[in-house]
This record gives sequence, C-alpha cells and structure tokens, in this order.
Amino acid sequence: MVPLILSALLVLMLLTDVFVGTARTKRILAQVRADPASRVRFYRAAILSGWARAAVAMLVVVTASFTGPETPGWDLPGLPTLGMPAGALIAWLLAAWVTLTMVIGGFRLRKRMRAGHQPPGRAQIAVLVPRTDRERRFAAALSVTAGVTEEVVFRYALIALGIKVFHLPAVAAVVLSLLLFVGIHAYQGRLGMVNSAVLGAVFTFLTLLSGSLLPAILLHIAIDLNALLLVPAEPTPRDPKTEPAPRGRVTEPTPRDPETEPTPREPEAQPTPREAETQPTPKEAEAEATPREPASRPTPREADAQPASHEPAVPPAAHRNAADDATAGWPVTAESPALVAPRIRPPIPAE
Repeated sequence: MVPLILSALLVLMLLTDVFVGTARTKRILAQVRADPASRVRFYRAAILSGWARAAVAMLVVVTASFTGPETPGWDLPGLPTLGMPAGALIAWLLAAWVTLTMVIGGFRLRKRMRAGHQPPGRAQIAVLVPRTDRERRFAAALSVTAGVTEEVVFRYALIALGIKVFHLPAVAAVVLSLLLFVGIHAYQGRLGMVNSAVLGAVFTFLTLLSGSLLPAILLHIAIDLNALLLVPAEPTPRDPKTEPAPRGRVTEPTPRDPETEPTPREPEAQPTPREAETQPTPKEAEAEATPREPASRPTPREADAQPASHEPAVPPAAHRNAADDATAGWPVTAESPALVAPRIRPPIPAE
C-alpha cells in the first residue's frame, strides 16, 4: 500500500508541474524578459526543482523494492528491455551518432544565426539562453541537472512504477511517461513540445534498448548544452551595406549626382535623302582636301612651240593714231595718238 500511495503522490506532483508549474514558469520568463538580471534566479529555481523531483522519485523506487545492494551502477531492475542482442552496443553507437549530428548542426545553425538567420521557434526560448559568463555556468549546471533528473524520473521511475505498482502494460506506461515529459515543457510553446516528444521517444528507446540510463543521460546533457551554450540567443543584425540583394527582386538604382554625371552626347543628325545625294563621295572629299598645284608658266621653248594666233597683232600705240584705230577696227585706248596729249620736251639751254 505504501508504494502505491507514494507512486500516486509522485504522479500528482508531476501533474501539478504540468499545469501550475507551466503558468509559473511563463510568469518567471516574463520577469526575465523585463529584468535580464533575474535569469540566474530562474536557473537556480529550475535546478532545485529538478533535484527535488528526482529525490522523490528515487524514494518511491526504493520503497517499492526495485533496487537493492546487488544492483550495480545504472542497471534498471523492474524496467523492461527490448531484448535485442548487443542492445547496449547499438544504443551507445546510436547515442554517439545523434550527439555528433547534433553538434555539427549546432555549429551550422550558429554560423547561420551570425549571418542574420532566425530559426523557427528560437525566439520563444531565447530568454533562457545565457548572456554572461556567470549565467553560462548556471546554464551548464542546469543542463546536467535536467539530463540526470529527468531521465531518472521519466525514463525509469514512472515506467517502472506504472508496470510494477499500477500494473499497466509496458506500452501504456511508456506513453504516459512520455506525455508527462512533454507536459512539463509546455512553456516552450507548440514547437518546443513537439521537439520534447521526439527527444523523449529517442531517450526512451535508448533506455529500453540498453537497459541503462547512461546513454540517454549523456545525450540529454549534450542536447541541452548545445541549445543553451553553442547556439546564440538571437541572430546577429544584418549590415545593409554588405547584405547581398535577395534573389528575384530588382534593386533600386543608386541616385546619380548631376554635378559629377557626364552630360550625354547629342545624337548626330542624319542627312536627308537629298543631302545624302549631294554629299561628296569619300574619293571626291579626299581629292578636294588635296591642295592644288599652281599653274606653271610656259618655258620659252613651250612659248615658241605654241601656234600663232590668226588675229592681227595690234601695233604699239606710238605708231598709230585714232583714225587708224577706227579704220582697222582696233579698240580705242587711252594710249591712242588722238587721246594722248603731246609730250613737249623742255628746251635745252644754250651753252
């Protein structure tokens, strides 16, 4: 009767944490957002609550005589196993592979967040991520506390008590334990509850496969350390100067300075069809550009060789008069005898 009463009290305490504790945790997180200095108080409260829950669960387990001096280490009497050959080795290899994959993913996510990427659901738990060295030490202690105490309570005590004390089928005990595990993480939102369900299923499988809590505990601690210490709380703000333009969008052109902008050249006017006909060809333009040589005077020999003109030669004006010019049809000039005043020589003075 005592194990049944203690087991019922443990289940009632966990249900209280699901409903009342979730509202209290949300209120504490709101205080942390308003006053970041209270984040350490949240870590302290979570650590004390986790160890208190684990202590009550182990007290119930000891009272139910599930453990004894012959039980070595982390072996789990009263807990069903999958009965696979080399199950412990498979569980350890699977835990190591999940841990390695998670760490690599954490570094990639860290790089993306430093480039400005915001992963979905990260904003809801960003308030839990430490910012200072003191907060990081408390966050590391909280990760170890959650990894140990939650596996002891949800992967061992509840499943064993459900089977041995409440006489539930193994599947029902596992499902109820998983539901309570998801319920105490309701403050993280829907996405956090989905993640808790997936991780809880993985932890349960490792525990039932190996018959030990150690693979699940170490993997749980590694996941919490990755979430609280490796991945930053918020993405790094992007620099608009170095940020590349997103694909599929047309970037606006940079405004130009009219003072430094060179003036565009005016297009050359095209000649009309008539002007095109009258324009000289390239050969003609080249010929016009070539300077012409002056006409050379004929040499004496060339002058003698020229044929004589048939027109009568006009005698000098000194040997003809105006009447002769009119009779012969010669033009009357200013040097004709009739028009030229007689030249009178001055008398020669006598000696």
